[in-house]
Amino acid sequence: MNQTLNQTVQGAMRKRIGLCAIGLLLTGSLGCGATLSRVSQPALLSPQQPPTIDRTQDLGGLPLPSLGPISTEQSDGLYTPGEWIALHGKHLGPSTKVTIGGQPAQVLGFLEGGALLARMPRGVVPGSQTLSVDNGIGSAQVSIPTAIYAFGGDAQGNSVRIRRMSGQSDSALDQESFDVAFPLARFVALSSDGGSLYVLQEPTGELEPADPSSGYSASSGQPGAARQVSELLSIHLGAKGGPQVVTRLPLALQGKPTGLKLGPFGQLVVLQARQLTVVETAGPGQLRPLAQLPLASPQEERALIDAEFIGDGQLLTVLEAYTNQLHLIDLHQPSQPQLVGGVALSQAYDQPFSIDLAPGDDADSVWVLQGPNFRLAGKRLTDGLGGVWRDAKALELRAAGKTLGQTVVGAAMLPNESLTRLEQVRLTGGALTVVKSLPLPPDVFPFFVQPDYRGSLFVSGINRKNQFTDLDASLDGVRRVLGAVKDTAQLGVVLKVGAETGTVTTALQGMAIYYDLALLPSGELLTSTVRLGAGYIPPRVTLDWGLEVPGRSFAKLREVANTGLKITDAVQRLLPPYRYERIGVQ
Repeated sequence: MNQTLNQTVQGAMRKRIGLCAIGLLLTGSLGCGATLSRVSQPALLSPQQPPTIDRTQDLGGLPLPSLGPISTEQSDGLYTPGEWIALHGKHLGPSTKVTIGGQPAQVLGFLEGGALLARMPRGVVPGSQTLSVDNGIGSAQVSIPTAIYAFGGDAQGNSVRIRRMSGQSDSALDQESFDVAFPLARFVALSSDGGSLYVLQEPTGELEPADPSSGYSASSGQPGAARQVSELLSIHLGAKGGPQVVTRLPLALQGKPTGLKLGPFGQLVVLQARQLTVVETAGPGQLRPLAQLPLASPQEERALIDAEFIGDGQLLTVLEAYTNQLHLIDLHQPSQPQLVGGVALSQAYDQPFSIDLAPGDDADSVWVLQGPNFRLAGKRLTDGLGGVWRDAKALELRAAGKTLGQTVVGAAMLPNESLTRLEQVRLTGGALTVVKSLPLPPDVFPFFVQPDYRGSLFVSGINRKNQFTDLDASLDGVRRVLGAVKDTAQLGVVLKVGAETGTVTTALQGMAIYYDLALLPSGELLTSTVRLGAGYIPPRVTLDWGLEVPGRSFAKLREVANTGLKITDAVQRLLPPYRYERIGVQ
């Protein structure tokens, strides 16, 4: 028996050694426990000959030591955004230019023996891509396998849903799941390099008494203020074999979180209804609460819902849903955030009107999506679309000439302006100003806006001409649902809007609900989709939620509803609740 065991162990060792040898011969991607040594100066300052590449190694996306040994334990031969890459070769100097799939990769360090340290950039299309080096005298190339991860928080499924896109199949989304169990996972934020993912819970419990030892000031400034404890999770996306949890941090918040945003300098901002909390992220394993900034008193009905960094990356714009204001926050000292200005986008309403915020086509602008909607109100699709629309039509849009913070709004909103619209806000001279308004079709209730960075914006929504308002729980109701599917009822829609001209075309339309949006490196859309499940048998109807690359693949993540004759309930759950799972992509 011992002899058999020894043979098995020896066979496994030979297999591992063989894999290591193959990896070193090809790209050196299999680390096999080896270490590299980082040095402060390159081995070669001025190359005199064209470069060569002997092998490459992916080193994961965690912070590396500035000097000394570097482990290769995170190497798995697959290159994803944010990962460190060791480039082994000859005639590689500090001015060597590195590109991967046409995207520039900055040289960020040096290794003993003449190797360079670079970092995998975002924007590389998944699949076999060319890594090229150019030292000014010549160039060299090698092919490496690249991939990206798509993700979304799933509060109802108590998981962070993660799917890989490796370019290995025509379906776009790989079948293998990399889900991470995390109760009430809701909000997600990706680091600017794409290597780390932060996920925040949306607790459903009651507020707890304040804890004086929490390490930072109470948000309300009042002793004994109640708090909501929400856990923050950090995930290393470039880990060997797939994403891995790095750390968890309990956060004491004033109320339930409403949003999460990560800045280019590691400023992680947690939004709540009336305040924001700043968390320092020196890396996925180093999280520290810094400060809280109240933007309204506890007595005020407010809803901070989204944020975007602007300018030099240390200014933050924060959107309010009901008062329709865009605040400007100074985070140059993250431990002392300050409200320094803002702009009024319209008058305040008793229904949420400002919906979503997205980056503009340059660092100094953002887009605000406005219009009658249900996403923030938590209402159902069948709760009187017509009535709410009539109420919205009755809203009196007047010139919004009020002062917010230190900024005076100079632009007036005319009564005949479209209620559903995109507003462009620009940072000029330290102040926010509305510079453009693009009307959207009035028959669409908008959800989210996603720029494609090529002069257009995508807006998801639903058609207000509801096909299912009068459905009942009967066989006739079933037939009507099936008939609607057969006739491709136009319920969900994604609009494509020209940022300069304001022209609107339909990018997607159909029975499915296209909720949140993300943009892939290929320029294709990734959607958070709720749709009727394939292969249902009447009178059984299945509603599925998942990630979709329209026209290519749908990865089912969770079943939303599976009902017999209760068609009305199933349809009402098409959008459960309207603050539904957000998604993103590396």
